Amino acid sequence: MADVKLKRNTFIGGSDVAAILGINPYKTAYEVWEEKKHGIKTFDGNNATEWGQKLEPIIVDNCSQINKFDIGYRNDKFVSKVNPILGCHPDGISITPKPKLIEAKTVSSKAYKNWQNELPLEYFCQVQHNMFCCDLEEAIFICLVLDDRYYFEINVNRDNDFIEKQNAYLTEWWNKYIVGDEIPIKIVADYERQFPDQKIIEADEPIFKIYQQLVEAKKDFTEAKEKKEALEDQLKLFIGENTDLMYGINILATWRTQVRVQIDTKKFKEELPETYLKYCKDNKIRVFLPKI
Repeated sequence: MADVKLKRNTFIGGSDVAAILGINPYKTAYEVWEEKKHGIKTFDGNNATEWGQKLEPIIVDNCSQINKFDIGYRNDKFVSKVNPILGCHPDGISITPKPKLIEAKTVSSKAYKNWQNELPLEYFCQVQHNMFCCDLEEAIFICLVLDDRYYFEINVNRDNDFIEKQNAYLTEWWNKYIVGDEIPIKIVADYERQFPDQKIIEADEPIFKIYQQLVEAKKDFTEAKEKKEALEDQLKLFIGENTDLMYGINILATWRTQVRVQIDTKKFKEELPETYLKYCKDNKIRVFLPKI
């Protein structure tokens, strides 16, 4: 095991793995890319993450007392000797009698109910990643359910076949998006975070067919509009300097000059800003814009 001094944006850390794999409910692969590639941090934490960071050392101490072993390497930086783009900051490693990775989490009882008595996949991926980076064969996943004050431990063995497949995907992702110039595809969660007022719903097949019908109707409308404007131009060309087009006793069309009074809002705003603001008001409307 070696403690290698690295910045978080120079390698894939344990907390990045599930996001890159698309199984982290709180972070996306696009957000990881923004952090690693451009140094843009999209999440600075909240009350849950703040208290999780404060309580994790306490539950690590509790693990040490229960199992009667010392724990070191707390939040030290490790990097894989095999693949230097893979690293981690373990919550701890037991020193005696046998080195084991210690991974600590705090959750609410509501979140814990969704675990179905097994380690969630996003945490399993992180534990396997950290064992690989720290060159360890065993891990103890420890967790405190906050509002129930329930502490428990799960023993996890290293799964080399799983790690090999996971590492292959992570390496390909890194080379494509961090080393290369490709950009990950945004998912719904990315748009929701970028535009908080947006509420996105996924179209089902019947709705998509309606959309396709709208596209065709829009196309027909555009063609009809262009045909209409072309015919109007022919009539205007015939009318010329005249104002009315007659056919016998019937008026077919008129092309007369009309006067419209318009306010120069730009000039009004510049010369009488206080008056302009006095008479301005917000008018919120819901605009339907099909992307055709």
